[in-house]
Amino acid sequence: RQLEKLAREENRPQLQQTARQLQQAADAMRQAAANGDPNSSAAAAQAMEQLKQAERQLQQSQSARTGRDVQDALRQAEAMAREQQQIQEDVARLDQQGAARQEKAQQLGQRKNELAGKVEQLEKQLDRTAGDMFRNERDASRKLTEAANAIRDKRIRDKIRYSESMLRGGGQTADVAAFDRDIQNNLDDLKNTIGQAAAAVGNTRPDPN
Repeated sequence: RQLEKLAREENRPQLQQTARQLQQAADAMRQAAANGDPNSSAAAAQAMEQLKQAERQLQQSQSARTGRDVQDALRQAEAMAREQQQIQEDVARLDQQGAARQEKAQQLGQRKNELAGKVEQLEKQLDRTAGDMFRNERDASRKLTEAANAIRDKRIRDKIRYSESMLRGGGQTADVAAFDRDIQNNLDDLKNTIGQAAAAVGNTRPDPN
């Protein structure tokens, strides 16, 4: 059933074929168990091998999807770290804008607001992916959970939004810059933790139960 669901979600004929093989192997094992002829043992052994092969294909397909999900999260984290770096550089130049300072500050505030939204979405994605992959990719799952917890514990989203309000309210550039340095460190750490999750994919033996 798990393989059939995965095949439907990804619309992959190869997975659909594997699902059929898995069902056929299970049917053959039941038939062999119920059959009292001398060939039943050989039929059961053949069915067991087919079942193991189908399970290996399932694991490989799940690992491939897991790898894609983790890499997607890593790309997002890298993009957010780059965006924060650019924001930080623009904030440092804010006092040089003269009469355009307020307008530039509002633009930076909007970018911060968008960045906070991306952090929130990534947090949800990390939690979801960590849960989906826990059984077969426990090491990587734990790293993703660590990354999601870091977003919450370090209050990254709140820091971004508070620094946004400081900008829009005409706060001192030095005060905003102090928040930005902390946010940058948090996002760099987040990126590194997700990178460790990506490196851990494929290193955990799946739970046999």
